[in-house]
Amino acid sequence: MVGSVDFIRDIATIKGNTDSGFVAPMAVGVLNSMENAKVNVAACRELYKRRIAILIDITTRHGMTLAIEPGAGFFTLWRRPDKAFGESIKDAEYFNY
Repeated sequence: MVGSVDFIRDIATIKGNTDSGFVAPMAVGVLNSMENAKVNVAACRELYKRRIAILIDITTRHGMTLAIEPGAGFFTLWRRPDKAFGESIKDAEYFNY
């Protein structure tokens, strides 16, 4: 995760809320979408596919290397760079500090 303290805190809140368990009304909405709005679901899938391709293109052009090619989703996993801002990165902990 990369970003400001506020951004990271917001992502942690979202993750905590989404990991809190099954919510029946949301499940009904998802099921309804899967059954009745396949065109919209496909359009959203393509939108996110294009967005992640843009992120990967920009980031790889600036020297980062994907650890694994994403199949779907919002997240990407990258290898730790050897250098950042002209400074050697000795390990992942130092990079994330």
